[in-house]
Amino acid sequence: MKRRRTSKTYWFAGEKEQEEFKFNPARFLTGFGGAQALPLTPPPPKIMILGSKGSGVTTQQQMLAKKFKLDALDLREAFLAKLISEREIRKRRRLLDRGFKPPPPAEDEEDENAEVPQDPEIEEDPEEFDKEQHERDLVRMITDCSKGLIIDGTWQGGWPEQLEKDGKVLLKEFAPPASKEDGAAFAQFLIDSRRVPEVIVILKCTEENALKRMIDEEGIKKKYEDLMAKRAQTFLEKRNADRAEKLKEFAEAVAAAEADEEKTPEDVATLKSENEEAMV
Repeated sequence: MKRRRTSKTYWFAGEKEQEEFKFNPARFLTGFGGAQALPLTPPPPKIMILGSKGSGVTTQQQMLAKKFKLDALDLREAFLAKLISEREIRKRRRLLDRGFKPPPPAEDEEDENAEVPQDPEIEEDPEEFDKEQHERDLVRMITDCSKGLIIDGTWQGGWPEQLEKDGKVLLKEFAPPASKEDGAAFAQFLIDSRRVPEVIVILKCTEENALKRMIDEEGIKKKYEDLMAKRAQTFLEKRNADRAEKLKEFAEAVAAAEADEEKTPEDVATLKSENEEAMV
C-alpha cells in the first residue's frame, strides 16, 4: 500500500498505519519538536525464506539473522503457538462472562480418573466467530511492523492432524489456512493479512543434495553397526547359557547312569559319546 505526497512515495504496512500517517504526518516526517525535517526512515525489513525440506532454509535464516542482527521467526510455529494462546484467552473470557456453572458429571462417577465431559459452551467458538479473519489477525500479531524479521515461511506440510496443548486435545480436526493448497493460496493469505514481506528468497536444491543434508549416513551406519554388535553379543551370551545348561544336564545324566546298577559301563560310555556329539 503506497501514497504519494510532495513528489515522494510512502509505503505503509496496512490501513491502520496509513490512517495514523494521514492524521499526523509531522509525527513521522520531523525531528524533535517538529523544528527539523528529517528523511523518512524506511521500515525494518521483512525477509521471508522459502524452500523444500533439506534446501537449507533454517541454516540461511540463522545466518542472516545473526549477520544483520534481526529476529528469526518460524511463521508456522509462531502461528500455531499464537492460535492456541488466543483460543485459551477466548475460553477464559467466555467462562467469566457466563459465570460459574457446575461441570457435567463424568460418565463413570465411581471412577476417580474418569474424564469430565467438555462444556461446548466454553470450549467451542460461537457460530458468528469469523475464523478466517481471526487467522489473518494472528499473522499480523506475530509479524510486528516495528521489528525486522528473517522469516522461515515454510507453510505447506508438517502441520499436526489435531490441535493439542499439554497432552490435551483442543481440536480434533485442525485445518490451517492455505496449508493444503498451492503456493498461490498462501501468497493470497499473506496479502489478505497485509503482511507481505519486502523480500522473498526461494532456495532450490537437487534431490541428491537434499537427501545428503537430511540423512546422516555416518550416524545411521554407526547405529546399524552398534545394533548388529549388540545382537551378536546377545546371541553369544544366550548360546553360552544354553551350552552351560546342557552340560549341566549331561553331567547329571551321566552321574545318574553311573549310579544305576542296571547300567553297564558300555551304556555309560555310549551315553557320554552321544552327549559329546550333541554338544559339537
